[in-house]
Amino acid sequence: LAEAASKEDQHNAEAWFLLGLDRDLSGDTAAAVDHYRKAVDAAPASPQYRNNLARGLLELGTFHEALQEYRKISQFPLARVEQALAHWAQREMREAADASRDALKMLGDAGLSTRFYNRRAWLFRLPNKGIRLSSPEDKRCYALLGEAASRRLAGEAAVAFPDA
Repeated sequence: LAEAASKEDQHNAEAWFLLGLDRDLSGDTAAAVDHYRKAVDAAPASPQYRNNLARGLLELGTFHEALQEYRKISQFPLARVEQALAHWAQREMREAADASRDALKMLGDAGLSTRFYNRRAWLFRLPNKGIRLSSPEDKRCYALLGEAASRRLAGEAAVAFPDA
């Protein structure tokens, strides 16, 4: 259906996004990025479409281009968490810590937490399975760990976790 929709309407962002997801889940990241790019071209304000494009670029090892895309995304804490990974790949630990800190600020913003795309689980794929972070507490913990690790790797004192 997505293929038919994209042929019928070259500006159908959701169709391009779904085709990108299909390619992504099939392991063809390069093709997924092509589809995500078309989705972003059709709907540049969508944080989900642009985040998937940036993550695909990150997976392809085009870190600079991934960072450019991540910086265009606002109000989406997952983008900042993944942006930190791109900084890690470039050994920019202070920038990674800053991105994680931005994610934490966004996670603490009650207005942002009600947006549908921020209520969705964060999914991280691993070779054999994946990790799903659904609760705001789990997402916050993950961002705190990223910030602490980044600051430690940058030579700063590790960030202390708040009391339970």
